Amino acid sequence: MTIQVTIPGKVMLSGEYSVLSGKPCITTAVDRWLVLEIEAHREGFLLESNLWPEPEVYPSLEHMPSHDLFALAVKKSARYCYWEAGAKVRIVNSFPVTYGLGSSSALWLGVLLGFHSLRYGQTPSEGQMWSLAQEAFQWQKSAQSQASGYDFATQVHGGCFWWRPEEALPGAIRAYPNLSKASSWLRLIAGGQGNQTKETLEDMGIWLKTSVGQTYLEHMERFTGTFDGWLRRGGEPDGAFFAQMGALRALQREAPHFPRSLEDQLISLQGCDETWSFKTTGAGGEDTLLVVGSEEATAGVFAGLRASGWQPEPLSMAGDGIKVVRKGLV
Repeated sequence: MTIQVTIPGKVMLSGEYSVLSGKPCITTAVDRWLVLEIEAHREGFLLESNLWPEPEVYPSLEHMPSHDLFALAVKKSARYCYWEAGAKVRIVNSFPVTYGLGSSSALWLGVLLGFHSLRYGQTPSEGQMWSLAQEAFQWQKSAQSQASGYDFATQVHGGCFWWRPEEALPGAIRAYPNLSKASSWLRLIAGGQGNQTKETLEDMGIWLKTSVGQTYLEHMERFTGTFDGWLRRGGEPDGAFFAQMGALRALQREAPHFPRSLEDQLISLQGCDETWSFKTTGAGGEDTLLVVGSEEATAGVFAGLRASGWQPEPLSMAGDGIKVVRKGLV
């Protein structure tokens, strides 16, 4: 029997860092996927990925390194599920890790769900899914020092929603009933060099304690409220929305890892922060940008960034959450 786990990517539209203090954020699943397949294997543990040419083979869990995230996820998941018999685990990741779309959370969660389904011979119930997501979240938090859990909530739930952290997952979720109009104004573009999440979080943690960092958090909380109001109301964002987005970015410009040269290129374009605007997503480095504006207003943005190697990313805002399927059953 083979277990297949399919996990969507995710992106935070608003609420970065303020969510770590218990404030709300707006998050959405994206149309990029990590697919994991796992089956029993008599000769130890065989780990395969489309990200490297040769499989990694380990005779037992004890031989797996702790510095390799894939091997660490397999080791912790197998032990959590009392699985020592060996397994063949393969992942196919359709989103580059530099995009910041949730490859690490997808890996933690996918491997744990795969071993759980293999061990108990059935797909997890909804309650079990959230319980396992909570466990994977704790592992991720231990590995990268800070995390809110929004990525796991997004990947399990799917779609686009307002989210606030609580003591345990799923947290507080409020979905948006109709995003057909708003979705035509929201675009993702990816292709930067990316940043190491742990390093960026640590550097940002220091900056957020400064007076400018504290002001940034206050502005982020207000902007999330504005963003939420627009998505609930529908229609088109107004000039005040774009101006607020630009003011938030101006504060963030002094933060470590902020892509200043990229911002300089974009703010020189016609209509920036008046008829369209943009912001970083996730940890805040150069990975995936959120661009808000009509297709006509943002045409120059995408033409310029394509020339620099950036590419539009699909954003349906209605995508499915995680799926677990048992294959090869008679």
